[in-house]
Amino acid sequence: EVREINALLVVTSERLETESNRANTPERRALEYLNRLRQANEGRDRAEQEAARLREELKLYKLQLDNAQKEIFRAQYIINQVSAQKNEAQAEAARARTKARKLHEEKMVMIAHEEVRHRGYKEGLSYGRRLGFDEGRS
Repeated sequence: EVREINALLVVTSERLETESNRANTPERRALEYLNRLRQANEGRDRAEQEAARLREELKLYKLQLDNAQKEIFRAQYIINQVSAQKNEAQAEAARARTKARKLHEEKMVMIAHEEVRHRGYKEGLSYGRRLGFDEGRS
C-alpha cells in the first residue's frame, strides 16, 4: 500500500507539475505580452513627445523664416527707394550739367559780343582820329 501511495504520489506530483507548467505557460505569455504592450506604449509616448518637440521646433523655424522674409522685403523696399533717389539725383545732375553748359555758352557769346563791341569801339575811335587828323591837315 505504501508503494501504491508513493507511486500515486509520484504520478500526482508529475501531473501537478505538468498542469502547473501548462497553467504557467499562458500566464508567462500574458506577462510577456503585457511587457511588450507596456514597452510599445512607452515607445509610442516617447514618439509622441518627440513629435510634439519637433512640431514646436518647426513653429520656431517658421517664425524665424517669416521674420527673415520680412527683413528681406524691408531691405528690398529700402534698396528700391535708394535706387529711385539715385536715379533722380543722376537725372538732376544731368539737367544741372546741361544748364551749366548752356550758361557757359551764353557767357562765352556775351564775352565775344563784348570783345567785338570793344574792338569796334577802338577801331571806330582810331578811324575817327585818323579821319580828324586827315581833315585837320587838309
